[in-house]
Amino acid sequence: MTAQSGALVGGRYRLNEPVGRGGMGRVWRAHDQLLDRDVAIKEVLLSPELDQREREIRVTRTTREARAAARLNHPSVITIHDVVEHDGTPWIVMEYIPGRSLGEEVTRNGPLPWQRAAEIGAKIADALAQAHAAGIVHRDLKPDNVLLSGDRVIVTDFGIARMAEETNQLTSTGMVVGTANYMAPEQLEGTPVGPAADMWSLGATLYAAVEGKPPFEAPTLPAVVTAILRDEPKPSAHAGPLAPLIRRFLDKNPARRPAAREAFTLLRNANAVPHDDTETMTRRGGGTSEKRAAPRRGTRALLLVGVPVVLVAAAIGGYLASSGGSTHTTTLPPTPPPVGDSCLVGTWRDSSYNDSTTWDGTTVFLTGGAGNLDHIFPSGTDEDTYGSYSDPFLGTYEGSTLQVNYNGTRVSTIRAMPRTHQATITTSGWTSGSAPTFTYQGNVSTGTFNQDASSTSTVTYQCSATTLTWLSDGTVNDTETRVSTSP
Repeated sequence: MTAQSGALVGGRYRLNEPVGRGGMGRVWRAHDQLLDRDVAIKEVLLSPELDQREREIRVTRTTREARAAARLNHPSVITIHDVVEHDGTPWIVMEYIPGRSLGEEVTRNGPLPWQRAAEIGAKIADALAQAHAAGIVHRDLKPDNVLLSGDRVIVTDFGIARMAEETNQLTSTGMVVGTANYMAPEQLEGTPVGPAADMWSLGATLYAAVEGKPPFEAPTLPAVVTAILRDEPKPSAHAGPLAPLIRRFLDKNPARRPAAREAFTLLRNANAVPHDDTETMTRRGGGTSEKRAAPRRGTRALLLVGVPVVLVAAAIGGYLASSGGSTHTTTLPPTPPPVGDSCLVGTWRDSSYNDSTTWDGTTVFLTGGAGNLDHIFPSGTDEDTYGSYSDPFLGTYEGSTLQVNYNGTRVSTIRAMPRTHQATITTSGWTSGSAPTFTYQGNVSTGTFNQDASSTSTVTYQCSATTLTWLSDGTVNDTETRVSTSP
């Protein structure tokens, strides 16, 4: 049962008109008859088709939202006035803020100048920094959840926010909650998310603010999800000096995204970098031109007096942070190492691997090698080491099992192209270790390495903070788990 205009909620709040609606709630402008002021009230929508579990989830999310906003105690936090029960569900009563969303602003008036986007982004980042420090992750940041009211920037809808100490899951098994175009890859994969997921969403929101569209678009939801998980966003044509920072926000590796406090500093100081102080650079192997800030002979500091920064609410929660004046310098993301993608750098351990060998003049395909250590250096040198800690490789020759044990180091050179998730690998051969042993039908013999000659191939890869997967013709050829970020 949904409320109607004129209804009295909580014995004192007279509903005037709805001012916003989402998939799970509606926000009303109402009048507090006791204190004679306008307020905003969020109504939870519970359709008859919902089962009991889903009804409980929506009610719990409303309570969680109020708790999250109330927990962000700060002199500039938007006040949650009340939580009342009406028709068996909780309603959140909060300060009413006139204004429209960033999404509406872009739709009506077109993309924003990068300078204005930087101002908005800095205020969002400052607010997120306060939320993250309190252990709260928003999880659904997007242009429609950012309100603009004069100089204020208000991040709304903490309905699916997660607080660090909470252990109850408010989704069904396998369900991912949020808006796909602005969700981080790890969130789409259904893995636990932290503050870095909000930073991805901030990057996608800023991209949409200056380009008028999200960084990943496709005709269907599955295609959008696939693009976010596998593709790189198209270079931003109107982001100016924000472009390098937006790329950092949209890094698929959460560990490489800047934290909210760093993002606040960089965005607040963005206007200190002249727009024409850029040069066109071509990334190694990328084949596309991008704008990168040119090297500077020094640093330029910008002193700003603190401005109120708002997070949480006219439509759903409340939080406002402010920062005092201080001096900051702008730093830009480092140039990728020669390997082409710093995510690859480190020590990895194989959990499965496909290989081939020659036996009796016939090529035999092998699987195994689990435990093999793969050392990838910033220079692009790749050293695969095998020993007693590695499982043997197994294949089939004329109906019998062929077992191959490697004991040595195979050296290759990797040149990765992270925008296309492709890498060119040139194998130069084996540099150390003993010759492989072959076991076939109970007989053990010593062979020779069949990959001593240099060979080059181009493969597809997927890299995250914990996993590295190599694919050939769309088929997984090798899966590795990270042992260390150091090779």
